[in-house]
Amino acid sequence: MVPSGSGHCLAQAIWIERNSIVHGGVPNHLETIILRAEEAAGAAVARDEHGMVLALTAAPFPHPEPVMAETAAILLGLQLAQDYAWISVIIEFDCLNLVNCWNGSTKTM
Repeated sequence: MVPSGSGHCLAQAIWIERNSIVHGGVPNHLETIILRAEEAAGAAVARDEHGMVLALTAAPFPHPEPVMAETAAILLGLQLAQDYAWISVIIEFDCLNLVNCWNGSTKTM
């Protein structure tokens, strides 16, 4: 677990880049891209009602499949909330298959 402040700039940059791409922006050019097909990594960022980072954590996951990695990241976020004893949380994720499952639908893409 990384306390608020440590790694905040990196997490914020990743989140801003992700949102830019999702909402029509052009991704920044990267000098080096490393692809490891045998595993994935995920992170959970906890924010307060003003958007300020309270805590974040990241971990490698043994499965590179997107749905499995997204599920593991959700679990990581729930573990972060439990570690800090937060009793009211909002989980945000963008995997449509998981959104449908979460909402009780069996419809998948």
